[in-house]
Amino acid sequence: MAHELVEQTKKMYVKYGKYINKFRSFPLIYDGLKIVERRILISLSIEAKNNFTKSARVVGHCMGNLHPHGDSYGTLVLLANNGLVDQQGNFGTSIGIHEEPAAASRYTEVRMNKEVYEEAFELLKYVKEEDLEMNPEPIYLPTSLPFCLRTPIYCQGIGFGFRTYIPSYSKEDLIKRLDWLLHDKTGDGPIIKPLTDCTFGSSNEDFKQLLTTGRGSIIYKGKLQLDKANKCVYVRSIPPNKKFKSIINGFKEEITVQKSIGFLDESNGETGTKVKFMLTKRGQNLDKLYKKLQQKTTGSVTFECNMCDLEGNVICMSIDKMLLTTYEMYKNVNKVKIEDTIKKIESEITELEYMQKIKKALPELLKKYPDDFDKLVEELQVKTSISIEIIKKLLDKYTISKILKIKIDIESKIQELNVEKDNLQHLDDYVWRKYQ
Repeated sequence: MAHELVEQTKKMYVKYGKYINKFRSFPLIYDGLKIVERRILISLSIEAKNNFTKSARVVGHCMGNLHPHGDSYGTLVLLANNGLVDQQGNFGTSIGIHEEPAAASRYTEVRMNKEVYEEAFELLKYVKEEDLEMNPEPIYLPTSLPFCLRTPIYCQGIGFGFRTYIPSYSKEDLIKRLDWLLHDKTGDGPIIKPLTDCTFGSSNEDFKQLLTTGRGSIIYKGKLQLDKANKCVYVRSIPPNKKFKSIINGFKEEITVQKSIGFLDESNGETGTKVKFMLTKRGQNLDKLYKKLQQKTTGSVTFECNMCDLEGNVICMSIDKMLLTTYEMYKNVNKVKIEDTIKKIESEITELEYMQKIKKALPELLKKYPDDFDKLVEELQVKTSISIEIIKKLLDKYTISKILKIKIDIESKIQELNVEKDNLQHLDDYVWRKYQ
């Protein structure tokens, strides 16, 4: 009995862990979004598609209809600061020494980003929906590139037995790498590097390892500006895993005891990060300060690109595999869209062919049966070989007078159909044009 209880507890704990990983901690392998991020974007498309709306309203919709795990305003702030959401108001800042939090959700406004909507929502109706927790929702957003790879703030998360830290890249670099993966694949391909305002101290092999395995350590070097005239050094950037608080603590003796070094935060929205470290006593060595700041603003960042599949299993994904997985998803959604469009056009052509036959027979039959609709329909069925049910539907839809006046252009519809069939036949070329 005790053994069975232990085994059952283990199974429940693993199940709970998968739930945590999928519903809180890790982005999905298909669109690179954590589930709360996807749900916020879905709420935006409903509550704030075209106009700025109070953030509290969007968060309320998300909590009330999709995500029952508490206030998701922090996620909305992150999406806004990552450029995936249009914003108005104080969404906080992390420039310089002091990180300022965002204003309360009742004071800020958000709107659906047009580029995000055009890319990830115009194909949304072709994505399968599932009842995950509250209401039916799409299992992913049909994006062409993983969202977690293309935002300025690196994706982080801690879950059940795993952590994730995923770098981001410029959209142009991601497309360049994907182009090589799909169409060339000779040599090592373009070695793309993460977005940063720092410089790197790593070799191409380090970047290649990250691209091909999803794991790796990259050395970041903060940018420094030496001002000998004013005996100071400006720190213009620091590695993503460092805080100014830890850098200042590295000078605690000089600042608080010796009082030989001072610092001043001159950062703002226009100049970006600009923290001034200055010598306050005569006879001190500015080069020594510069070298020590170089050490303090250099750091190795360890990346481990863990993501979740639809079952909640955690998978370490290389950057290359992320790009290819999202590409295949995006291609499949486009295939479904083209197939649906082909069916729609074929149905329209069939309808136009029916109407052409009906239009040709109507003038003569209207003279014979001007007041007998049922007899008119019966004779139309005889002359056109179209079922009475279809004839009645078309006459209800368009009316007799409209059918007589309408210009029936089957040829242009056939041309549209041929274009879509060609797109389906050359699906990879069609999809790749969307990337370009």
